[in-house]
Amino acid sequence: MSEKEKYRKFNAFRDLCLKNAEDNLRVAKELVNKKVNHLSFHLCILSLEEIGKIFMAWMKLNQVENWDRETMKVALDDHIKKLFFAIWGPSIGKDVVTKDQWNENHYMARQLHELRLLFLYGDMNDQMPSAEKVSDDLLQHILSFTQSRYDLATVEGEVNEENSDTPDPLRDWFFNFTNTKGNENYIFSEVAQKILIELGDFRLWMQWVKDEQEKQTAALSELAEKEINKPVPTDFETFVEKWEINFTLVTPSHSIRKKELNAFNKHPRPFSFAPAKDKHTLKIKVILPSVFTVHILWPQAWYISKVIAAALSIATRGIFYWHVPIDTDVFYDSIIDLESKQPLKLSVPEQLKVDWKSRGMVLREQEMHLAGIVHDYFLHVHLKPDQHEVDEYMTALSMLCRTDIHLRLDFDAFRIFFNTYRTLLFKHEKITDRDQVFEVGYFQIQGMIKGRTEYDRVMKLALDVETKKVSHQAITMTEVLAMKIYCDIYLLTVAVRTEQNKPEIRIVGSMEDVPPSENSVEK
Repeated sequence: MSEKEKYRKFNAFRDLCLKNAEDNLRVAKELVNKKVNHLSFHLCILSLEEIGKIFMAWMKLNQVENWDRETMKVALDDHIKKLFFAIWGPSIGKDVVTKDQWNENHYMARQLHELRLLFLYGDMNDQMPSAEKVSDDLLQHILSFTQSRYDLATVEGEVNEENSDTPDPLRDWFFNFTNTKGNENYIFSEVAQKILIELGDFRLWMQWVKDEQEKQTAALSELAEKEINKPVPTDFETFVEKWEINFTLVTPSHSIRKKELNAFNKHPRPFSFAPAKDKHTLKIKVILPSVFTVHILWPQAWYISKVIAAALSIATRGIFYWHVPIDTDVFYDSIIDLESKQPLKLSVPEQLKVDWKSRGMVLREQEMHLAGIVHDYFLHVHLKPDQHEVDEYMTALSMLCRTDIHLRLDFDAFRIFFNTYRTLLFKHEKITDRDQVFEVGYFQIQGMIKGRTEYDRVMKLALDVETKKVSHQAITMTEVLAMKIYCDIYLLTVAVRTEQNKPEIRIVGSMEDVPPSENSVEK
């Protein structure tokens, strides 16, 4: 669709909406003093919705993607949204809309919609007919407001079809700028709105926005150039706060509680935790020192973020990772049994999912402190021999979190957890007989697990798969999580040994976090 066709389509849509709004408003006025105030009120709301559709369509027109049959759709069933645009749209370039006013406009749109429903439909608690619910004063107020919004809509909003196909670099720049995520905050800022009102011309305002952005870009480029040219500091003992990194992790295994996070955050650490939108989402803030120049900031910040995710996953024997969303459990929109004509719902195979909910695990302050110990250990071994096992663990954790029906990585994660566990045992324990490595391993972690039988079964299965005595398809998520937990506990053991400088120490603790297949064992 050419630009001219898009503009012509918009103008035709605008004309129809204005005609509908005019007809609704005209009939609303004709019904005044006819003892049907509720119907007059409803027609005013319909008129406002038609006006709102114009401004919604105008916003759609200015999107970068093609404005075709699919994308040129206004949310016709969203009554509150249409009313909001009717209230706010005509104010663009005339009034500065603050955040409070924005919220007030949204509240007014919701109130108008709810009043319309209240006046139209009766219920068991009504003690008067619908017509009497709307006072004459209220009706006159809504009639006056609707007329004012209609008058404004008729004198603005039409686009020039003839110039639409003419190249316009400024218009193209502005549309690209407004469609870049985050820039909408600047466009609707109080400063930008004031300039639009002062200039009184939308094109002049677009040029002002472009000039301001170019100034900011130049300033940021100069700042970045200075940062790039900074010499790498040699005084690594002085921690000067320089960078704040914020990221979000999702945990299917644990519930997040603000009280526990607050308790942990009272202790000085270069990272802190905060609750997010739900009880399974965790916000992390990391402060990095000035020794990390801009040259190395990205890889170092990414590595430290991965370390924190891994440290939490180890300390809790759970899962903390980035959100890897969409269609991980279901590949279909619907399945119909053609014989019975009934829909069928298939769930993900048991071996691909874990019932974390039934375990009721909560992220505790103690576990956050243990995660801090693991975090320090991971950074301590950076560029040292143990870093290989740390990197391998983080790779396995990533595979486990990315496993779904489309990409089966659970066995690969199991194999890496197994090899990491075995290699660490050989590195950190005195093992004279290689066949006794898992016996030694059990002795080191037995204080944190319950059930020698399950441990032996999982290790035997890992060895049988490794020697190809059995197929890797015998590995289910139960065994993957069990092997991860064994690896978690031993990595935590090594981290605590390093932190306390006690190479013989073993960890004993709660039986809460045993492998899923042992959940039936009495705690």
